[in-house]
Amino acid sequence: MDVIIRKISSLDADKYIEFFDYTAHDTKLEKDKCYCVGWNDSNDNLTYSDKDTRRTYAHKYVIEEKITGYIAELDNKIIGWVNVNHKTNCSQCANWKNYMSYVPMDQKKVLSIYCFVVNEKYYRQGIASQLLKKVIEDAIVEDYDLIESYPYEEKLHGYSNFGGYVSMYEKEGFKLTLKTEYGLVMQKKLKWGA
Repeated sequence: MDVIIRKISSLDADKYIEFFDYTAHDTKLEKDKCYCVGWNDSNDNLTYSDKDTRRTYAHKYVIEEKITGYIAELDNKIIGWVNVNHKTNCSQCANWKNYMSYVPMDQKKVLSIYCFVVNEKYYRQGIASQLLKKVIEDAIVEDYDLIESYPYEEKLHGYSNFGGYVSMYEKEGFKLTLKTEYGLVMQKKLKWGA
């Protein structure tokens, strides 16, 4: 399987929407398709709006390069996605304000990993791991101090582990830095003293 892992670009807007249209959300409910707008907009009304509104904004945000992350492509179709952004860029996003208050902010240059989505046909084929490796590779080149992720120890609110699995992060050198009742924080230091 010849999968290409790369950063999403403005030219991927239609493919991105198609991927979310045909990839089941964690709950398997159409109404819950998020299109990752909650990590890119501070408007709670948009985050909790209907699916079609989120879809429209997601298309616009990909074109504007406001939605950032990496895609896994096979035969020119997206089969996997990881939403990543500079931590401070998302600190005012609706999802951050609603779900991440347990995560401390600091002055370091931190790349945050928010969620993974993989088409069900490609589960257990290493797609998320390939996406994570590319995130790490580019974060080193882009001079980040560290990478941070927010996996759950177990399922919360009926959702699957969209934040990624602890074991996947551990294999790539991430260490648990904070454990709360709301979630975990794992970090991979990219610089000495970070």
